[in-house]
Amino acid sequence: MKNRAISILSTLSLFVSVAVAAVYAGSESPIHVDIPFSFVVGSKILPAGRYTVSQTRSDCVLQLRSEDSRETIFTPLTIPVRSRMEPHRAELQFHRYGDDYFLSKVWMSTDGEGCELLKSKLERQLIRFRSDHLTRAGLEPEIVAIAAH
Repeated sequence: MKNRAISILSTLSLFVSVAVAAVYAGSESPIHVDIPFSFVVGSKILPAGRYTVSQTRSDCVLQLRSEDSRETIFTPLTIPVRSRMEPHRAELQFHRYGDDYFLSKVWMSTDGEGCELLKSKLERQLIRFRSDHLTRAGLEPEIVAIAAH
């Protein structure tokens, strides 16, 4: 009897913890964005398409989910940043090197606060191995911004 009561209390506390985490994680309003090119987040290449982006309030963990829910990725390696331009718009920013796009910043709202992603291993390798070629070809890295809605 005592073991059963402990088991029920443990299960109940687990459900409460999960519910609180789900409410807390969804505390920021998600944004929707149409991305016309494939892009890299971490070590994963995501196809062009419509994505929903959401974040937790405290630790700047982002979730990108494709409209068809085939692709979902979390980005735990981000740094909170503040825009110098006020007001700012909700958008995703990418580093572009020729035809390669890497997600670099996400601005979730117009308050000027966002999340910057650390350069992935793939992006660092691309910079290292292609830097001479990109410079000779006149393909300087550039920032591409896609407005969210």
